[in-house]
Amino acid sequence: MLPSHKVTWLHSGLVAGVAIAIDQITKAQVAAVTLNPGIGLGLAASFVSQQLLVIVTITMLVVLWFAVRSWWEHSRIATGLFFGGALSNVLDRVFFGGVRDWLVVPVLGIQNNLADWAIFLGIAWLVRSSLFAAVKGGE
Repeated sequence: MLPSHKVTWLHSGLVAGVAIAIDQITKAQVAAVTLNPGIGLGLAASFVSQQLLVIVTITMLVVLWFAVRSWWEHSRIATGLFFGGALSNVLDRVFFGGVRDWLVVPVLGIQNNLADWAIFLGIAWLVRSSLFAAVKGGE
């Protein structure tokens, strides 16, 4: 039997794998995909190379993993969503030269993808969990 902390990380890895698979499959199935070579919302597209973005993103993920490890342990699902979404977008940069966006955000007129939503939901879930833990601990 695996120790509980290894089971937690295994579950996070499985959620990340599912997030990557779903994001990559949806991007492959959609006919109208926009390639975003920039950072968020296409910023700095002409100033930064894809190789640099891949290196910076992976470095940031490793630093985040170790710097706030206890935060990631709040929820294996949220952790898997965050890292899965980030790694799926890294895969796009490596194989396509930018992130493939296809979901149009109503009213804002911007495009994103399921990986972006996974990242957002993962962070929102972790912040919520942390706030509830802080409130519960303060009682």
